Amino acid sequence: HSTATNGKPIVVMADPVSSLDRAGAIGISTYIWSEPVACEDTEQVFLLTHSFELFRQWDIQIDGLTGSRGPNNNKGYTSNTYELASHYCHIQGEFIRTPVLSAWPPNENVRKKVRSSYHHAFMTAAYAHNELMNDSSMEKKLDATLLYPNVLRRLLETFLAFKTPASNNGFAGAMRDMGAKLESMGYQGDPNALRLELTRFTHAYSHADSPETDTVMNPDEIGSTITAVFTFMNAIDQDHFRGLCQLIGADPKQLLQEPKPKDNTRKEVHNV
Repeated sequence: HSTATNGKPIVVMADPVSSLDRAGAIGISTYIWSEPVACEDTEQVFLLTHSFELFRQWDIQIDGLTGSRGPNNNKGYTSNTYELASHYCHIQGEFIRTPVLSAWPPNENVRKKVRSSYHHAFMTAAYAHNELMNDSSMEKKLDATLLYPNVLRRLLETFLAFKTPASNNGFAGAMRDMGAKLESMGYQGDPNALRLELTRFTHAYSHADSPETDTVMNPDEIGSTITAVFTFMNAIDQDHFRGLCQLIGADPKQLLQEPKPKDNTRKEVHNV
């Protein structure tokens, strides 16, 4: 217990809006913000959450803080944001999932711009693609398969909602509409093959249509599928795609290249 003589308390909150609807989440978030954060009765506040919306809202509110906890005090920012993710590591001949804590987002230029789940999904997929371009080892592929089926589906759903706001045919119907649009635009590739690849992938591996948990994704598919998503978005609306790339500092040409397997054979040097 903290008193006036031994300091202020440290508060740790683990996913306080879990299982709440939007109205309830906003209410809880407002209460938490007004009590342990804004009133400065606590020494430190740790907020752990799976909700990107809650994270986004707090990130915006931190910019508006005044006083000693605000970003304009003479000590600079008094808050930090991190992402906790699982990565596969090759340990003693086995692939083992290991938690990794890293600063999020990667730089301040991105931080204030990436404040929607759509931008976040695009950035996440782009960084995964670039990781696979640099290292197409099985560890990197397994890292990507942990999350990206759902991320890619959310990215496509939001993009389709933006491009076909009047469509009420569901995900598959919107994809068919976009496939027809690609064909009418003179797309150089096979629009139906591209559409079917993405539709099959998202239905098979994301949360969309089946509660089954025994469907295992082939890690070798993930690199080509991320590239197919970017190819699809670029073909439908190149300006939109390039604008997203500019936002996060990604090279659009590189995102349209499929990661290729590299020779990851370990080389050892022995002194004689």
